[in-house]
Amino acid sequence: MITPRQFAIAYAMALVPALVLAIGQPVWSRVDEAAHYDVIAQYAAGVYPRDATTTIRPDTLEIMQRSGVYGFVVDNEYVKPDPGLQPMPSGLTPDAKVLWIRRHGWEFSYEAFQPPLYYVLALPAWFAGHAIGGALGSLYAVRIFDALVAALLAPLAMMILLALWPGHQSAAWAAAALTAVLPGVALNLSSVTNDVLVSVLGALCILVAVTGSWSWRRAAFLGALFGAALLSKTSAIGIAPALVVALLQTRRDGGVRPLLIAGAAAAACVAPWLASNVAIYGELITTREQLAMAAFPARTVDPGFWSVSTLHAFVTFWTGDPFLSVPGAVALAILAAFISALAAAGVWRAWRHHRRGMSLRVLGILAAAGAGAALATVTSPVLAAFNAPGRLAYSGLAAAMALVAAGLWVELPSPRLRWGTIGTFAGLSLGGLALTVYSGALPPPPSGVPAIVRQVSLGQSGTFHDLDVSLVACGVDGAGERLVQVRFYNTGTQPVEWTQTADLLDSGGRVATSDFNRSTPFPVAFVPGHHYDGWLFLGRPPHSLTSPAIHFRDLAAAGYSTVGDLSIRTDLC
Repeated sequence: MITPRQFAIAYAMALVPALVLAIGQPVWSRVDEAAHYDVIAQYAAGVYPRDATTTIRPDTLEIMQRSGVYGFVVDNEYVKPDPGLQPMPSGLTPDAKVLWIRRHGWEFSYEAFQPPLYYVLALPAWFAGHAIGGALGSLYAVRIFDALVAALLAPLAMMILLALWPGHQSAAWAAAALTAVLPGVALNLSSVTNDVLVSVLGALCILVAVTGSWSWRRAAFLGALFGAALLSKTSAIGIAPALVVALLQTRRDGGVRPLLIAGAAAAACVAPWLASNVAIYGELITTREQLAMAAFPARTVDPGFWSVSTLHAFVTFWTGDPFLSVPGAVALAILAAFISALAAAGVWRAWRHHRRGMSLRVLGILAAAGAGAALATVTSPVLAAFNAPGRLAYSGLAAAMALVAAGLWVELPSPRLRWGTIGTFAGLSLGGLALTVYSGALPPPPSGVPAIVRQVSLGQSGTFHDLDVSLVACGVDGAGERLVQVRFYNTGTQPVEWTQTADLLDSGGRVATSDFNRSTPFPVAFVPGHHYDGWLFLGRPPHSLTSPAIHFRDLAAAGYSTVGDLSIRTDLC
């Protein structure tokens, strides 16, 4: 194991970047932070929420309005949603439901299906922060709580490596360093998310699984830890095969009896939650409720989707979520692929040639943990066709980083090559994270419709259901960039919704999309009997246009029973 001093140093290595990102990254994080925060706020108000029914708390809405960010970044079909909350229309087709949720899902506490342990443990931080600084204070207090928890992963990875390869302190420090600088740890786990608790509890499960002999107390302790991990997030199921392998190792007094004891302890932990699911939702795991709020198309067997989703999982595991959002993420992903290949070759070499001093028993457990967590992540889109996020594999993160460090130390004979590889990854990662904080502190870009210096009348129009759309004029600002004046008029009796942006097409291909911040801030919904006049900022076309058209996509009328696009052919000035 490691000394208290080594534990403290490894913990500090991970804590510093995690705390910086907890305070410095923008509000909200685009990885469902608002929804996770809202579950804590619901618990704080004495509400046990349902994700397809319970709407967000006033505290959550206050932060949304202050930050201007309302939900997850993936394919939102709005820029700035309209005030007010509304129920989902009935009888929607699958495609219409996905579109409606992408515009209105932010209104609901859509992470309420998650197990409760993380949100309960975060409540003291939430209350303390709320007492000091209101809604925003509670957000930052929970972020700091998460950073303090996430930093435990670095010393845990170090201890797991030393259980695998006793005495190899340099490789152990490499495992701690990789864990500390991983963007998914410093960036994603320092936001409000239950991923942080399942990652640490998963690491603790693996540490217990690779050390000591199996007494009934130790087996029960492991079962309780695993039950707690499942009560944090069900993605912990990915490390279950590794724990089974460990519990059945007869050289450590393992067998069926310790396995049954651990299983009973884990079941006792999760049984109350499962029983509450049956009572509230009518099923053990809230599959129907999750599907009801899925902002993604139905599941698919398309090999192209699964290959892209698997690549997405790998890249976001190493570079953080959302996909390629950290500056320098492309270079980081390429380096991560190189490191992974070297590490895999080194682990295989160690297994095949029985590397001296390395425990093959522990190696098998860690390999099962990494493979199980990866499999659980890659197969996660089985319910809906979303690209799998790599953070779902973080229950096996500490095991994976121990394997990577050990594999590098086997495959690379030179200490300079080893530390040069680790240092390059750390430099790229920390540089990208620093730029993330810096870009979040920059003033927002210019907003508002620029002054028009030249204007030409247009006069083209089109109709979608009850919505009349007229192109009134084309304008040019002082920088030579183009704008189109548009008039919307809803002649019907129900609202018509749109994406708040329009595309400039040329010969059927998209040339530009209007910039909401430089355009008139049209609402999402055009209410019946009202005129809406304003400008759409299209910028400077990159080339001369031969057959331009203004394209309004995903218009939804008659309670989303009619969804479609409208293109209006015109000549720009």
